[in-house]
This record gives sequence, C-alpha cells and structure tokens, in this order.
Amino acid sequence: TGFDTWNGDCIQLDLDLDPRKIVLASGNLLLDNDSSSKRRHTEIDLALTKNGSEAYRTRTFDPDKLPIALLQSDKIKLDVVKTGDGKLIYEAAIPWDTLGLTGKPKAGDAIGIAAAINDRDEVSPKQADVTAIGLFDGMAGANKNPEKFGYVVLGE
Repeated sequence: TGFDTWNGDCIQLDLDLDPRKIVLASGNLLLDNDSSSKRRHTEIDLALTKNGSEAYRTRTFDPDKLPIALLQSDKIKLDVVKTGDGKLIYEAAIPWDTLGLTGKPKAGDAIGIAAAINDRDEVSPKQADVTAIGLFDGMAGANKNPEKFGYVVLGE
C-alpha cells in the first residue's frame, strides 16, 4: 500500500508533459531546482491493495501542487478488479490537472510515457525483488529518465 505499491503487483505509470523540452543544468542550484526549469514529470502507481484500488503518486515535479501522496477519487478514477481466474483488470481515468496541466491540451501536444507492470510472486518467498515488464525506456533504477520515454501526440 501507499508509497510501497511499486514493490508488489502494480502498474507504474510515468508521464512527462514536456517530452520535447531540453533541460540543461546551469550550475545555479536555485534555478535548476525551480519547478519551471524542470520537465513536468510525474509517476503514479496503480494497485489492488488490501485497502482496495489505490493510486499513489511516487514522483512529482512540483511537491507543493502535486504532492507525493495517495490520490483521492477526485484526482483519479481507478478500479482494479480481480477476476475469478486470478487476472487483474485495471481501469483508470486521470484528469489533466492531476498531471499538472492548468488547461486542456491542444491537438499536436505531446506527452511522454513509460510504464512498468510489476509482479511479486507470493508463492515464492525466494523472490527478492519484483519482476517487471516495461513499456518504453527510462524506467530502470531509482532515477527515472523522461528523455528516454516514448511519447504520444494528441489528435483532435
């Protein structure tokens, strides 16, 4: 549950609202740490937990406006259902403002995306870490790299 949802069965969804932005370090720590000089990148982990369906933001570009925290139903619509044969079906709707947009995106805007489907096998206590299947690159390790994400271009 909570921040640790990544460490079990879940979907890690990374979204970057500025996939075409070039970010260069200036050497000025105040400027480099200002949210306006960064990519608008957020990670939300989706899981079926002992508390039910949970969405937890585990990475953010603006901790004041988009805190690392459990997302309530007004920030994301999430339903994770376990079928009779043990499969999970995830349905999620994420409002644009939950990602950090202040208005609607326009046709031609791009959004960077990477995802991982994590699985921890409860049957095998020897499994030291989750296994994952990734969509696009940039998900490996603790330092996610939005420059390696794939991206989608929005249409009409």
